[in-house]
Amino acid sequence: MHNKLSEIEGRAQREKKAWNNDDIVTAQGFKRRMAGAFENPHGWKMEAERDRVIRERCVDAAVLDYGCYEGYETRKYLDYGASYVCGIDISEEAIGRARSRISAHQVEFMVADAHHLPFDSDSFDLIVGRAILHHLELGRAYSEISRVLKPGGLAMFVEPLGGNPLAKIVRFFTPKARTKDERPLDYRDIRLGNEIIGRGNHSYSGFMSAPIGAAVSLCGGQHDNWLMRMASVGDDAIANTSLKYWGRIVYLSFEKR
Repeated sequence: MHNKLSEIEGRAQREKKAWNNDDIVTAQGFKRRMAGAFENPHGWKMEAERDRVIRERCVDAAVLDYGCYEGYETRKYLDYGASYVCGIDISEEAIGRARSRISAHQVEFMVADAHHLPFDSDSFDLIVGRAILHHLELGRAYSEISRVLKPGGLAMFVEPLGGNPLAKIVRFFTPKARTKDERPLDYRDIRLGNEIIGRGNHSYSGFMSAPIGAAVSLCGGQHDNWLMRMASVGDDAIANTSLKYWGRIVYLSFEKR
């Protein structure tokens, strides 16, 4: 147990150091060159559905902005009617910038390790994060999410998947664009979340849209064209098969028992 805790503490410190330094963000410039892999009709549809659920769940809710970085999405939760929003991040630099961007009596930002959340049990109606779980020791992170989430509460995340061939190639050639400990999710990680937090309702995107979108961008094409719309139809079909785990991204939605 002591070794496990030491490993988690070491991971947290490495993540803190990486994100206090802007090198990781700077190294992700390749995303602009391959923008169609990240911005495409299927992704827009998934984002719209995610936003619809968040909007409904935010009304009079206590919301945890989990891995908020500089608070890019925090204001949205207030606009959707949240009674209280707390943004946490491992980076002191990011939290400092978040505090300078948003000032409201319903909002609080704090430096915190997601493996050891500084909140009472059953504190939040909604927990929302983006590209954060794959940086964490998932068993511990899921347990903490479940602990601070109210019964019937919802935890929603957007995370990369490990099986996508294009993503594997990109990760190989851009090692400086990620931290040492991060690892994209696979079906076992998703199943673990279902077991620890509660019933999962998940959506998958990017099996076809990511590679086709990257090619379209590299060729100078528009993201919203007939080819990308066909890729979106293909992603919908593949989401009903085991190939969904080879998509680029998963939209996770866990409801606490």
